[in-house]
Amino acid sequence: MEKIENTNSFMVEDFAKQRQEIEIMFNEIKIYTNLYLDEICKGKATPYICQLKDTKEGRDKIHQFVINCLSNYTDFGIGDALMEMERGLNPNMIND
Repeated sequence: MEKIENTNSFMVEDFAKQRQEIEIMFNEIKIYTNLYLDEICKGKATPYICQLKDTKEGRDKIHQFVINCLSNYTDFGIGDALMEMERGLNPNMIND
């Protein structure tokens, strides 16, 4: 019985460590996304996400969108995800 408890304890510790690493990675993605937003919003190419970033809720939506893109598409970078989001929001960029 003690062996099972030791195994479970190890699994819980391992899971907690993995969760912490994932949280660190998500926080790094958010930091880099904010840097990208600061840079691309100096121009006029992405007016919709630049307006969206001005509120906490908007910035949270952007972060979640970027994290989803990076998780689902291995060839996407943060800039790609931001442009994809802009294409979805900006009626002038929608492709038929």
